[in-house]
Amino acid sequence: MGHAPYVSGVSGLRAIGETSATGVAYVQACHRKRQRRRGFVRQASRSSCLMTMIRKWFIDANLLVLLVVGITDRSLISKHRRLRTFTSESYDRLMTLVGQMNRIHVTPNTLTEASNLIGQHEEPERSQCYDTLGLLVKKSNEIFVESATVVENKDFRRLGLSDAVLLEVVSPETPLLTVDFDLYLAASRASAGASAVNFRHLDPQ
Repeated sequence: MGHAPYVSGVSGLRAIGETSATGVAYVQACHRKRQRRRGFVRQASRSSCLMTMIRKWFIDANLLVLLVVGITDRSLISKHRRLRTFTSESYDRLMTLVGQMNRIHVTPNTLTEASNLIGQHEEPERSQCYDTLGLLVKKSNEIFVESATVVENKDFRRLGLSDAVLLEVVSPETPLLTVDFDLYLAASRASAGASAVNFRHLDPQ
């Protein structure tokens, strides 16, 4: 049997004589799909609003890598092994957001992780990317948190040191832009949803 035709609800299925479990399940699946789509649109709208209101942001290691590699050479994005989930359009969106920021905030942990990820590429592009990273570091605001403090965070065992550090420093005034869903949820819980934006809400793939 093929899929039942789309209708507005179970009563509509009965009206056309389709009362099978398959038909009901199809309508329910359509309803859930519409709900997910509406939820994504609401999240994207909320994220865009936050990005225009707030000028100081922390960004995670993955986005730092995208930013550094893209600035160095946009064509490297499709070649770098750590950027396979991004496109050149992702970089363009990130650059638009960064252009709205007064200053990027980073932690030594995030910079170290980004440096290690950037290094997973061959020369001579690797050295060129490191040059770009060096310039970015000089223009960023680096915030240090003692590791002894971070390991007391309840999310440390789940997220690891580098991400758990970010939970100690993000706030509604200096939120986090991230592509890590678990980190996004943890940062959102830290301050009633006002401390993080999921970049995927702005850059759907």
